[in-house]
Amino acid sequence: EEFSKNMGEANLFKGRLEDVAHALAKMESGTYGTCESCKGEIGIDLLTIDPESRLCRDCKRKEMGK
Repeated sequence: EEFSKNMGEANLFKGRLEDVAHALAKMESGTYGTCESCKGEIGIDLLTIDPESRLCRDCKRKEMGK
């Protein structure tokens, strides 16, 4: 049971680390803060809360509605 819990946490951290690496790559390419879906701007309020966000608030809502 403990092993399963640890594996779940490890996968969560691995995914988060991949998201951070992706955000850093976007910074280097000059596309940080641009929504990957609609190509609009990701608001600073969202980036403050979720700096590795790939989607703007509207696109996140649409994706969650699927």
